[in-house]
Amino acid sequence: VEQLIAAPAAQRAVQVTEKIVERVVERLYRDREKLPNRRKGYTQKAVVGGHKVYLRTGEFDDGRIGEIFIDMHKEGAAFRAMMNNFAIAISLGLQYGVPLEEFVEAFTFTKFEPAGMVQGNDAIKNATSILDYVFRELAVSYLGRHDLAHVDQSDFDKTALGRGINEGKATPFSKGLTRGASPVKLVSG
Repeated sequence: VEQLIAAPAAQRAVQVTEKIVERVVERLYRDREKLPNRRKGYTQKAVVGGHKVYLRTGEFDDGRIGEIFIDMHKEGAAFRAMMNNFAIAISLGLQYGVPLEEFVEAFTFTKFEPAGMVQGNDAIKNATSILDYVFRELAVSYLGRHDLAHVDQSDFDKTALGRGINEGKATPFSKGLTRGASPVKLVSG
């Protein structure tokens, strides 16, 4: 515990992730589930406390999240590398069957810089850290955890004019992209 407290904030996140993965893997070992070569997912660009963050997801064929990528631009090389490796650790955990819920419970409300107002996300408006933002976004999009959002989902996509020229058109979708809500029409094939 003393080692964990003495470690820098970014390194603590990786150590906590490793402990969670170890704990869950001890309970149940299963083979790694590989993602399809061509997969759905989404990219969410946001600014957290003045720092650009790109969250990219990859999904299994059934819509479950199977990987994440966290890209930050204009950050120090060490911090960027730490975030990339953290995302790899989370992705491996997801592929070995660690429930996303475990990661959400572990990393929401973590506090370290950068933190602050969130721009570019329609549901999340404030975050206590990059990890808090990432796992709030994943919880809202993949788990329907709207209790972690700051804006009610029923307010999304509503305008006085509808969807304009796209009204009634079918669109392919990702479960995460649509935050679990099905569009009016689905593209078959």
